[in-house]
Amino acid sequence: MLELTEDERDVVTELMNMGVGQAAAAFSQMIGEEITLSVPSVEVMSREAAAAALARLTSDRATGITQSFEGALAGVAALVFPEAKSLHIVRSVLGGAYPVQEITELAQETLLEIGNIILNACLGTIGNFLHTEVVSSLPALTSEVNRDLFATAGTRESGGGPDDSVVLFLHIRFLIRSDDVSGYLMFVMDVVGVERFRQLVSACLRAVGRE
Repeated sequence: MLELTEDERDVVTELMNMGVGQAAAAFSQMIGEEITLSVPSVEVMSREAAAAALARLTSDRATGITQSFEGALAGVAALVFPEAKSLHIVRSVLGGAYPVQEITELAQETLLEIGNIILNACLGTIGNFLHTEVVSSLPALTSEVNRDLFATAGTRESGGGPDDSVVLFLHIRFLIRSDDVSGYLMFVMDVVGVERFRQLVSACLRAVGRE
């Protein structure tokens, strides 16, 4: 299990804040209204702990947008909403101009676009700041988050089990048209990706004389 030092945690938290800040700007442009996305400190936990936390926070009913990434870093990124909130955020984005049935039809496309904006902004920020290429797949929508994200993620490179995976777990609050919606942002990496990630973070700290 990866234990970050205080300085390493500061770097990772700042990376996530930068990524979410860029996502908020792109998101605001998408709907023509200011969007506030706030990210607290990053929590680092095992895959089992992350799965248990997510099940508790979403009452075992969640909608997730997942995206695998590879390059110097490899793993799976996911943006997850409690199922009851996923349609709520779609309505907030689309506004009141659409009948309920049309909003339902547009929900998948809208959620994928939201996930694509936020996940790519965060992955792009990580790659740019750490001076490494991160290549991501197209986003996919899932209602079986624990199975699709935690059952197979993080084992591609090392062949390891759950103990070899680490999850960066963040709670995001979306403020859209006065609606306050919570979502969860996760990055699942296997032992190879985690070690590489820590090496890159350490290199950044050395470059600024903090290690």
